[in-house]
Order: sequence, then structure tokens, then C-alpha cells
Amino acid sequence: MYEREGSREWPLVIFTTALQLACGLAIVTTVFDFSANPAPIGLSRVFGIAILPTVAAGVLASLLHLGHPWLAWKAFCNFGRSRLSVEIVLTSLFGAAALLDSFLWWSGRIELRAAIGVATSILGLAAVLSSAAVYMIPSQPLWRSGWLLSSFVGTLLAVGGGLGATCGAQYGTGVLQIFLGLVIAGGLLSFVSAFWMRNVFRRLAHGKLVFAQMQAIPTRRNAGSWLSFVLYVLLTGILPVVLAAAVLPVGATGIEVTALRLAPAAVAAMIAGAMLGRSLMYSTGTALSRF
Repeated sequence: MYEREGSREWPLVIFTTALQLACGLAIVTTVFDFSANPAPIGLSRVFGIAILPTVAAGVLASLLHLGHPWLAWKAFCNFGRSRLSVEIVLTSLFGAAALLDSFLWWSGRIELRAAIGVATSILGLAAVLSSAAVYMIPSQPLWRSGWLLSSFVGTLLAVGGGLGATCGAQYGTGVLQIFLGLVIAGGLLSFVSAFWMRNVFRRLAHGKLVFAQMQAIPTRRNAGSWLSFVLYVLLTGILPVVLAAAVLPVGATGIEVTALRLAPAAVAAMIAGAMLGRSLMYSTGTALSRF
């Protein structure tokens, strides 16, 4: 078994974050299709086209974690018995649906695009949930709790809502407020999961943990991990909620300007915070082996 103690598993950080981002894009573009017929050309089309490249980037990054990438196909053989195999199968199905969804947005065709968007969103959500389930296993005592799943879903909701807010103004106040509500819900979920995570870590800190894990647990004694934790809470929890709450009551005349000013910066901050928090998560677990 090849292990990298203290590794932050950046290929997996990129993979899991990209998966959630792609699912958010699928949900946002599907909402657009149902709220306008045909949907206006603009950022919504850009987001629709971006679904497939985002999934592909995540999958390609995940291959860097593999010791023998050419043997990755063997993971399909354990579907039904292995959580990793379920994740790979669902991610593959999500990628296939994303290919069709992005093609329809690129070509400008609207026939069946809403239905394909629904299927892509469902498969994306299933892939994200299966991704979280991979890590909630007995061999990873620090991850075996609901905080990890809450963190994944929180990122999905907040980033997806933020993406929708960047161009949701063209669909009116109601749609924009839905997206801002998703940002608030995702931010609150990320905030709760962060402190839930820290409480689990502190409770298990006196158990049988290796030195590398102890050094990665976010406490004031561990300056680097503590700073990462604080930035994670700020960027994925506090900042999105504050910005979304500030935009939410804005009247119709100022919706588009306000959303376009705040949403892109908020989305970038949430993605950076999610990746920082994910790297902290990986550093607190037992090093994952290559296969």
C-alpha cells in the first residue's frame, strides 16, 4: 500500500469540488429552462456548456490519485459491493448526461433540454452523495459523521445558488430570490458542518490517532490548520450568507446590478473556501492508498 502521510490529496480535492460545481451548474441551467421558454442567451448558455468540461476536469484530476490509472476500469466490476465503484458508475452516468446537456446548450436546441437537465441534475446529486459516502467508512473515524455529507451538500447549494444569482436577475425577482435562498441555505449548512466537524475532531482527539492526524486537527495549537478552518468558515459560511441576505430584499430596479457585482466574487470565494476545507478534511484522515 502506497501512503502519503499528511498529504492533502489535492487531486481528490479538485475532483469532489468540481463534481459539486458541475451539479450546481446543471441545477441552475435546468431552473432557467423551466423559468423561461426559450431561455435567454447569455450566462445561462455559458453555464450549460460548462457542465461537461467541469465534470471532465474533475475526473481527469482524480486520475492523478491513482497509482495505475489504466486499471481504473476494474472499479466497475465491484458495483453493488464497493462504495467507490458506485461513485465511479454514478459519476460516469453524470458525465454522459452532462455531455448531452452541454451539447444541447451549445447547439441552441431547446427540444427535451429541460428533461435532460432534470436527469443531469439528479445524476449529479447522486454522484455527489455517493462521493461523500465513499469517505464515511470505519477506517476513517474522523470522517464517519453527518458533517461530511452536510459539507458536500452545503457547497453544492451555495455555489449553485451563487451561480444562478449571477444571471438570475434577467428572470425576475422571484427566480433570483430562489437562488439567493439556496446560497443562504448552503452557507448555513456549511457553517454548521464546520463546527460539527471540529467537535467530532476534538472528541476523537484523545483516541488512537496517528501523529499526522493530530497535527491536522483545527485547534489553536495547530496554527496552520486553525487558519485553514477559520478561512473555510468565513468563505463558505459567513460571507455567502451575509452577501445573499444583503441582496435578497433589493427592489426590482437594482436587482441586476447588485447581483452581478456581488455574485461572481462570492462564488469564487465559496469555491476557494470549499477547496481549502476539503484539503483540511483529507489531511485529518488516514492517508488514502493508490490503486
